Amino acid sequence: MKVAIIDAKDKRAIGFALRWAKHNDVNLIIGSKDEKFAIEIAEEIRNITGAPEDRVTAMKLDTAAKNANIVVLTVPFQEQIPMLEEIKEYLNENTILVDTTLPIELTDDGEPVFMQTEAGSCAQQASQILGNHVRVVSAFKPLGAECLSEIDEELTCDVIVCSDDADARKAVVNLAEKLTSLKITEGPLSFDILSEKFVATLINWNKKWGQLCNVIRVPMEGVEGSMCSCVNPFLKVCMNRGIKCLSI
Repeated sequence: MKVAIIDAKDKRAIGFALRWAKHNDVNLIIGSKDEKFAIEIAEEIRNITGAPEDRVTAMKLDTAAKNANIVVLTVPFQEQIPMLEEIKEYLNENTILVDTTLPIELTDDGEPVFMQTEAGSCAQQASQILGNHVRVVSAFKPLGAECLSEIDEELTCDVIVCSDDADARKAVVNLAEKLTSLKITEGPLSFDILSEKFVATLINWNKKWGQLCNVIRVPMEGVEGSMCSCVNPFLKVCMNRGIKCLSI
């Protein structure tokens, strides 16, 4: 399994690389616009994990995108569209693009604001840009750089892996399982907006109360109606139970 992580300058990228580098069946490609930086990060990953040089390599964006089976996109919201436009010509029908983008921007006061895309969610936006020849999967959105980088600590939160392609979804679930102890729920790409709204709520609640207090799971089977009709009643239940923070 060849997995490219781009852009490596994102702090989450290093966390993903540290955890996946420990698995012999994952060949990691660290991709960045700044090739020198990618080389430095690849060397750091090898030094920390003991992974051999042929399993953790560094490449420029175009080469990384072209040579990977799975491309994990780890960029801020405002950089998602430019990055997709830059790499799309190097992706093919066998490529799986994993979108980890959260549609959140910070105000001048540092407050996180949820920014819903016209396509619905970031992964749906990626699918529109890349077209039908690239399989898009949404995953890993609740995972922050801090928890990922603590490689000796287990990740205990829930993630939703969303895609309309069952085989692509299965491949990313397999990759998610290598991150340790995640509770994984699967769904179609349309569920990505549900994940995004829950994570946006988590960020705001954690900012207000200072720490994650509870982890709650939402059963995805039988969900009907608009995403808003699903999200609002669930958050009301959480607050009625005195739950301050939500991870899904």
